[in-house]
Amino acid sequence: MEKEEAQIGARVKYVTGNFNDTPSNPLWGGSYGKIKGTLVLATGVLPLNVEWSNGNNNTYNYEDLEIINDNVEIKMKKIKLKKTNKDLLRL
Repeated sequence: MEKEEAQIGARVKYVTGNFNDTPSNPLWGGSYGKIKGTLVLATGVLPLNVEWSNGNNNTYNYEDLEIINDNVEIKMKKIKLKKTNKDLLRL
């Protein structure tokens, strides 16, 4: 993660494994699954503080985390129906 991306409230995942894979350091896709975290005000020695969705929290360096983009964009294609509702009722 770049320093500029580190905004309080950002959703993150722990990716490096520098602090092993434990409930308070849940490696993305590791033993504890895909646990998401939220950046909160840093209060420790390391620059980033994360509250994990499993109830734990911990501090990290920028390179230990990646931003998660929870926004999903769905594009739908318009289609033109050839039959009317009346036609469908007759089927």
